[in-house]
Amino acid sequence: AERARSDALVAELTAKSERRTLESTIYGVKSAWDLKRETRALERAGVLPHAPAACEERLIDEAGRNPWRRAVLLTQMAASRPKRENREALLEEAAASLVEGERIERELHAAATRKEEDTTTTTTTTQPSGSCARRRRRRNRRSRRSTPTSSRRTIDWQSPPGWRRSERGPK
Repeated sequence: AERARSDALVAELTAKSERRTLESTIYGVKSAWDLKRETRALERAGVLPHAPAACEERLIDEAGRNPWRRAVLLTQMAASRPKRENREALLEEAAASLVEGERIERELHAAATRKEEDTTTTTTTTQPSGSCARRRRRRNRRSRRSTPTSSRRTIDWQSPPGWRRSERGPK
């Protein structure tokens, strides 16, 4: 199928080039740029993949163990197969890859949910340890002590330096 398309394109480009050569009396001689462009177009049209099977193998290897990429690749490969049996086999393999991907995704989601539940239960049942936690507990105990408000001296950071809220003048 690809060979037939390639041959048809080469024939079309060759006919176009010959028509232009015949019309050279009207439009003038072809320039070097025109000749180079026609040559490049003919070369590109006639080139087929040398080893499509090797190319497909390489693409499958690149897809690796990712079932989603593999399914997309197999679907694309199925479109280029001339025989119905080959297309159906590739599409069945792609469907199996999609099922595998969904299974892996469900397992990952379940594992993440389990891990999240384990994390929440451990953090609520145990008290934090370490020097920061001890300091925080000590600070909380101090702030709970009952001390009269008048005995605490607070600094008003909005006042100019040296002035305190509890005093009337500079210190």
